[in-house]
Amino acid sequence: MKKKPKEKKENTNDDFDSPWKEIIELFFQQFMEFFFPKAASEIDWKRKYSALDKEFSQITRKSEIGKRSADKLLKVWTKEGKEAWVLVHVEIQAQRDDNLPKRVYVYNYRIFDKFDRPVVSLAVLADDDPNWKPSEFSRELWDCKTNFTFPTAKLLDFKDKLEDSDNLFSTVTLAHLKTMETRKSYQSRSQWKARIMQSLYKSGFDKETVVKLYKFIDWLMFLPDEFNEIFYKDMEKFEKEHKMEFVTYAERRG
Repeated sequence: MKKKPKEKKENTNDDFDSPWKEIIELFFQQFMEFFFPKAASEIDWKRKYSALDKEFSQITRKSEIGKRSADKLLKVWTKEGKEAWVLVHVEIQAQRDDNLPKRVYVYNYRIFDKFDRPVVSLAVLADDDPNWKPSEFSRELWDCKTNFTFPTAKLLDFKDKLEDSDNLFSTVTLAHLKTMETRKSYQSRSQWKARIMQSLYKSGFDKETVVKLYKFIDWLMFLPDEFNEIFYKDMEKFEKEHKMEFVTYAERRG
């Protein structure tokens, strides 16, 4: 009697960690301009930003304050010529995580304490609870009080603004929202995945950008093999009709 092949499991929240980290580092300027325009306007984008993975790992390696989702620490330069470190948290939760404000605060002061650098903490909330919008950590005992606030961006709040934006993170946001919406329907997800990719092809982005976004979307919008084949065929048909093959047959199946 033949054994049934193991079914490929859907991406868990942890599986969203790597693609979000990668896409933030690849397109950090667009990320900031889309989610945090006020902060983005103060950064000198003519000077290169850099990821500080080694420095960040030094303060999180032995952390006991809960799960980290997709956190990135990057160094930028302000228009005044000052160095600033930006700590980005992307929380991908199926439900609220009341430990987030404390985690943002602790990472912020640990970085400042260890490296003596100004740190700005930002949080992107990629969960599906519209009422969960933490932005503050505070504690008080007698007359000693700590109050720490940080800017947040809630993906659900961008839902009705995506069509009006030509920033590539409108596509990233749409892909994430549709991944959550189609948890119970791979057929619907396959259709949305094809629709998002086809609109990306028409966006005017260069091939390199399209390929990088394709990898992010393909990882995020998981499909079992049978639905993946439907998606592949839809994309191949679209590419032939429009004479644009940004992602080759081998890359798609790789």
